[in-house]
Amino acid sequence: MNLPSLKGKAAIVTGAASGIGRAAARRMAGYGMNVVLADRSGSPLDEAAAEVANLAIAGSGVVALSCDVSRPGDLAMLAEASVQRFGAPSLLM
Repeated sequence: MNLPSLKGKAAIVTGAASGIGRAAARRMAGYGMNVVLADRSGSPLDEAAAEVANLAIAGSGVVALSCDVSRPGDLAMLAEASVQRFGAPSLLM
């Protein structure tokens, strides 16, 4: 299957510190996407960000942002910080 190039496009992944979110962030970094990992703060988020950064293709960016998606203010911060860093997201999970 031929997928369109995702290199350089932005992805925001919520729940990125573990499980499916972490696996998705790893895969997106492998495709060359700029990845914003969002989850509650703590060492699991920091560890996930380091792991994803190690898998990222050269020139791709990875950033971790502490965010509680049940709080509208946190979501607004996540959107604003993501767009400022990487532009409009092509993928939100």
